[in-house]
Amino acid sequence: KPYPQSPSGLTGVQTMLPLLLDHAAQGRLSLETIVRMLCERPATLYGIANKGRIAPGYDADLALVDPLARWTVERSWIRSKSGWSPFEGMTLTGKVVHTLVAGRFAVREGELAGQPSGRMVEFDWKP
Repeated sequence: KPYPQSPSGLTGVQTMLPLLLDHAAQGRLSLETIVRMLCERPATLYGIANKGRIAPGYDADLALVDPLARWTVERSWIRSKSGWSPFEGMTLTGKVVHTLVAGRFAVREGELAGQPSGRMVEFDWKP
């Protein structure tokens, strides 16, 4: 199938934050380090305007998490077109509960909430 209908080889975006939250729960990483790695540094490195922090004038793109929730990664949870994850069956501590894009719920209680409302992100990246 042509992109973007073609299935991906391996899901990673959906599992990245829960896996890092699990490392934080085990004392291997701080929440501050996770924010730096997933929010601040990518926005800085790739010159993404109005992203990477919570501040006036910045987009309200937020992942709201329950850092104490214990749950198991199941195939039915995977939203990637690949439909599987190497982390299936793994029990994690820390879960994304809600996701907001531009201040609007994109995911609420783990379920998609309405139509996508995001916009294209502009990069000012110079290698």
